[in-house]
Formats: sequence, C-alpha cells, structure tokens
Amino acid sequence: MITFFTPTNDYVIYYNKGKRTIRVFRAGDGRQIADMRCSAKVRQAIPTHDGRALVVGYEDGAVQVYLIVDHYEQSTIAYLKKWRKYQFESKLEPVQRENTEKQPELTMT
Repeated sequence: MITFFTPTNDYVIYYNKGKRTIRVFRAGDGRQIADMRCSAKVRQAIPTHDGRALVVGYEDGAVQVYLIVDHYEQSTIAYLKKWRKYQFESKLEPVQRENTEKQPELTMT
C-alpha cells in the first residue's frame, strides 16, 4: 500500500498492491474522484509539482501519466479547457494530406 498527498495538498493518492488499483481522494472532504485499475504492479508513482497529474512507473517498464480531474472543482475545468489548446499537432496529418494530393485520379475509359 502506498499513500501520499499531492504537492498542493488538494488530493490523496492511494495505491493498493493487492488489487492493483490507484484511487484519488479529495483532501478537503474525503470524496473519491478516481479509481483506476493498473495493468501491472506499480513501482513508482509521483505527482507533478502542480498536483494536476500523476506519473506512474510499472514493474514491466511502462510509464503512464494520469490527469487528475475533479469534475466538481471549477479551476480543474478551466485548466482542462486551457490545456487542450496546447496539444501538439499531429505530424502525420500533413504527410497524409500530401500523399493523397499526389495520388493520380483513376479515370475509366
């Protein structure tokens, strides 16, 4: 069992080794806001400095990042709307568009 607060002390992270679940609780009222089942045993779990994400390292070498989303917290909703505009553009889309433009059209004669 691993239990710790996020750096902002807004949430408590709880990992149960037996069930391989990560649960997130709001520190203010104890309400559970997330329950995630892990695919492998967790070796390390570290929250980001702003307390809005959790970086999890698994025994099999995989790494996963979870956003901590509190649907009842207005600042979280505003953060997610702002975060969306910072997503990287897909590098594959321009290449796919270029390839479709170069392909000759088939004509039936």
